[in-house]
Amino acid sequence: MARTKVAKNIAYDDVRKKYYVTFHYGNGEKTTKTFENKKDATRALKQFEADKANDEAVKPAQDSLEEWMLYWIENICRPRVRDTTFYGYMNIIQNHLVPNLGKIKLQKLSAADIRDYQRDKMVGDRPLSPNTVRKHHELLNKILSDAVLEGKIRKNPLGIVTNAKKTQVEHSIYSVEELNELFQKIKGDRLEIVVKLAGYYGLRREEICGLKWDAIDFDKDYFTVKLSMTMAGSRVLIDETKTENSYRKEALNEDVRDLLMSLKDQQDKNRELLQDEYMNAGYVLCWPNGKPYRPNYISELFAKFLNENGMKKIVLHELRHTFASIANEMGIPIYNISRVLGHSSVAITSGIYTHLFDETHKKTIDRVTEAIMKTEEKKAVQ
Repeated sequence: MARTKVAKNIAYDDVRKKYYVTFHYGNGEKTTKTFENKKDATRALKQFEADKANDEAVKPAQDSLEEWMLYWIENICRPRVRDTTFYGYMNIIQNHLVPNLGKIKLQKLSAADIRDYQRDKMVGDRPLSPNTVRKHHELLNKILSDAVLEGKIRKNPLGIVTNAKKTQVEHSIYSVEELNELFQKIKGDRLEIVVKLAGYYGLRREEICGLKWDAIDFDKDYFTVKLSMTMAGSRVLIDETKTENSYRKEALNEDVRDLLMSLKDQQDKNRELLQDEYMNAGYVLCWPNGKPYRPNYISELFAKFLNENGMKKIVLHELRHTFASIANEMGIPIYNISRVLGHSSVAITSGIYTHLFDETHKKTIDRVTEAIMKTEEKKAVQ
């Protein structure tokens, strides 16, 4: 093989009929790339020299995407996010991104690779929802953006990839009559407090499981939502609520107040009976020995209760949506609903319950139209 120098840092191989360009990064580091013609080789070298002059030249990363993602999740991501967020990201990386994209070299990852991934995830054997694929897209964007900042790659290939279109999720909810029926049937059951906190206040499962006695003020009749208990695989994580607005005070109604006082009285008796064997963790939801319930177990109990009592099947979180629906039907302003739900902004509430509020807006317009039409009719008669 005869390779002849044809210009500075450019050589021509007359056997393979290709041009070789050597890119020098400094400190003895260099890489070589091949090109089909001298024009492309010269253009690439000029672009490299310009990038180098502007400190934008990036040495090709030898890491695979898997190696970079695992480094990123532990060293860049973990110090700056909550445990619940960390384990959510780790789940996506381990179960989806690594098996599908992990072997590709970081600098070789292309927009086409990402588009193929999105398509396969939405139309494969076990398709994911567009909203879930959107989350994968957003996470991969964080990973690749940090790769740019760390000098691993020059550009983020995700920049020219369109994210999956967000879809409106339809939830099953209970009517006022159905919720009242549930309240009646669940009286005396260990799930009663769970159902009423979700139905009366729209609390999330994680917030209900994280509720402690020290967050309840019986003298002033309110409780504070400040902790959440979530699951990360088999692990139970305790953390502060999601946002500043998630940390909120809720007024105790008489029904919930009486129920909580009854539960506390029973726990006090259990603690006195079991003495040192009682796990005094301070949670409202717990076994007779004081050990707190796991969030997933609560959901399983709820599904079982509905099935055994012949009630319409919904998931526990849909009692939160039921609260929002009933509040909206009663004409309560969206701002107030958002505050009770603990959303970070009214825009979040509006986005989640677009279908509910759109219907309310239609009713408002219909009523205004009706009033105007009646006025016109009166004028016509006169």
